[in-house]
Amino acid sequence: MTSLILMTIMAISLVATTGYTAYTMVDASNRISQAQRSAAEMHRLAALVEANLRTLDNDGVASPPAPEDPPPRPAGTQAAKAQASNGKTTAKVAAVQPAGTLPRWLLPGTRTPWGAVYGYCVFAPAADRAASQVQTAAWPPGTAAGGRSYVAAAPAAPAELARAGVVAAIVAPPIGSTALPDCAALTFKDGQIAAAEGSAVAVTRGASADLAALAASATVTRYVAPAALGDASGTTPADAMALPAALGHWQATRPATMVLRLAPGRHEIPAALVQALAADPPGGGGRALRLVLKGDGAGVVLATSPPDQALRLPTDARVENIAFEMPVEALPGTQLTFAGSNAIVTGRVAALRVAHARLDVAGGRLALSAPGGDGVLVDGGSALFRDAVVDATVGAGRSALVSTLGAAITFTAENRRPLLQVRGRGLPMAALRSGGGRAILDRTDVAMDNGMPFGVVVENGQLEMKASVVGGPSARPGSAAVLDLGGSHVIADPNTQIWSAPGGRCAQGALFAQPAVAAGDVGRLAAGGAAAALAQPNVAAAAVANRASWTCRS
Repeated sequence: MTSLILMTIMAISLVATTGYTAYTMVDASNRISQAQRSAAEMHRLAALVEANLRTLDNDGVASPPAPEDPPPRPAGTQAAKAQASNGKTTAKVAAVQPAGTLPRWLLPGTRTPWGAVYGYCVFAPAADRAASQVQTAAWPPGTAAGGRSYVAAAPAAPAELARAGVVAAIVAPPIGSTALPDCAALTFKDGQIAAAEGSAVAVTRGASADLAALAASATVTRYVAPAALGDASGTTPADAMALPAALGHWQATRPATMVLRLAPGRHEIPAALVQALAADPPGGGGRALRLVLKGDGAGVVLATSPPDQALRLPTDARVENIAFEMPVEALPGTQLTFAGSNAIVTGRVAALRVAHARLDVAGGRLALSAPGGDGVLVDGGSALFRDAVVDATVGAGRSALVSTLGAAITFTAENRRPLLQVRGRGLPMAALRSGGGRAILDRTDVAMDNGMPFGVVVENGQLEMKASVVGGPSARPGSAAVLDLGGSHVIADPNTQIWSAPGGRCAQGALFAQPAVAAGDVGRLAAGGAAAALAQPNVAAAAVANRASWTCRS
């Protein structure tokens, strides 16, 4: 009987132990999950506060939004802390600075995963603005009604927080509790802010890791003017930043997408900053980043000081309605997109270079001027021109568009016919020169100055044309509309029109020494089914490669 009782007790103990272990594991997992979710939300709130720092007196001192009244403190909190038998403890209780809450205009009603409100601590924006209580001022300055309250003065931050530039903090109670940490008890050590009970995230005067934590999924817009305006925060056109400051802000914060809206005028970038941008790690350390340069109206000009320094961006970029007085280059692995009306002017090299990257010209107009180089140089990668007008002015022996290293070039008509126009200072060589890759002209017009030697030059690559036009009755290539330098394939339909000048040719090169073969005969020739192909294999090979059924005009 005794053995049975002992076995029963052991079984009950085993079940209880197993159940408690399972409960403990589930509870621990739940607490970890809550802590992670709360930390992410606190970083988001801190970044939101930092993005809304404002300069109240145009003196460079950044002030945070003013907090609202603190939430009711749990019953017994002050009583427990007031249990003291000496003056020292009483003084400590009196020094407590309770946390407020975020203003409702900024983000209302945000709570922790366990239902407690997040606290919001503010400190003196500068050493000479310390006060025993929070004092507020309206922003924008002079607003009689409808303005937002900002901190004009507040209790000084603890010494280590003040040295780190902390002007505010987001605080949260311990998991399962609603008692917020005291603002005066926050500490700062080894670059981290901490609360004795609960957690905290700092808001600093400048770009911080808290803002970077939000950056992975954020789109940030900043307004840019030729010279800084207002408080130079970039949050409104009246407070626009200068372009060097905006690019520096982009480098420091690294949002997923940074939109810089540029006001009309001339914006200069120091050469040192241009070099720093080019040296930045592509992709921002493994994250996909995107920079948008958007002109807010006509007359937006970007230049370098000293002039003609190449602008090399280490990340994906989109350009809208900008005129560059410098070469532009897309670095390997990135994508560069042009939309609207854009221009690039340079004196000594290609106006636009794509190095093992992707170029997308999405409609609009891209004007290029490069007396000492080609218009667009695509070294590997690809270039897509959709409904686009590319108007290039180049020097003697140069071309509007050059592709090398097997780059793919495509002009395609989605809503209107694309145009590739080349103009000459001297005597340019061609509108398009394709080397080693594939060039597709889909319902595209290729225009040039009258008497320019060639329209399209292809070497060791493939040229495909559909319903396209090379030249025209008033401007015809002097030597040949299409020139083969060897090793090429050409495909064209009868709707493609090729113009040549009197005494010139529609096509020139070994590829065109034999007549083209129709598409239906390609298989027969390639299989050797024709006696002529067996007797003259070189002729058969040329015929298979030359499938140009275009219409030749002169």
